[in-house]
This record gives sequence, structure tokens and C-alpha cells, in this order.
Amino acid sequence: MRYFLILLLTMLFVGSFALVSSCKKTPSNNCTAVRVSLPGVGLSHNNGQSCQRCHVYQSFGPGCFSISGSVYQANKIDFFTQGEIRIYTEPNGQGQLKGTFYVDSRGNFYSTANIAWGEEYYVAFDDGNGNTMHMQNKVNSGNCNSCHGTFANRIFAP
Repeated sequence: MRYFLILLLTMLFVGSFALVSSCKKTPSNNCTAVRVSLPGVGLSHNNGQSCQRCHVYQSFGPGCFSISGSVYQANKIDFFTQGEIRIYTEPNGQGQLKGTFYVDSRGNFYSTANIAWGEEYYVAFDDGNGNTMHMQNKVNSGNCNSCHGTFANRIFAP
């Protein structure tokens, strides 16, 4: 009986080690994976960090994000669990609407949609309660958390 118990524990240990080592992440060359944040769904993680650190060509995250970030409430700690990020060709919600991206239930927004980032755009956040904030500076990248929370304030709304 004792021999059987030792054998069983050894097999469990070796099996667990094999399982863990087989999950080793390797960079993905596949940018065809479609990823998009959805309202009310919380599949995202790492609030406030640069999403595109991992979700880019030859990195570990599935899908290559063209836009991503996190939105916080006025206290800059708690995140919004709803809302929309909109991209326009002109300031203050004017010009052509180039895209609408939803904030998920964990405060993040992201998409693998094709956005022509060679152009500069203006961004707005609608909190879903009738409040819209407009970023006055032009942007030429959708890697929002690479500046917000690092060089600029977190994206937040009252």
C-alpha cells in the first residue's frame, strides 16, 4: 500500500510538472486573431498597463491590438465598467467618426480593428451616462496606456 501511494504521488508530481512546462508561452506570429472588448463582458486584465506590450506581432498576447487602454473614474483609482471610446477626424467630436470601441466591465477597451494610424485623430470618451470628454490633442497611435498613466494622467472622467 505504501509503495502504491509513493508511486501515485510521484506520478502526480511528474504529470503536474509536464503540464506546467507544456504551457510555456512562445511568441505568436498570428495577428489574425480577432479581439474586441464588449460592454458588460470582463475578459481583459492588467488595467493601466500598456496592452500593446503583449498584444502585438511576435509577442505573447493573442491578437494585435490597434487600439487599447483603460478608463478610470475621477478618483483615478476605480475604473469605469461601461462607456465608449470614439475616434474622430476633427476635435470635439466633429468630422468623420472613424471608430467606436466599448469599455468592458473591467475598465479596458481594445480592438484588433484596422485603423489607419498614419493619420492623426481626436479621441472622445462617453461614459454611458450622458457625459462626454474630448481629448484636445491629436493622437497618432492607439496604444493609449503607453502615455496615459506614464507620461500623462490616466484616462479618467468625472
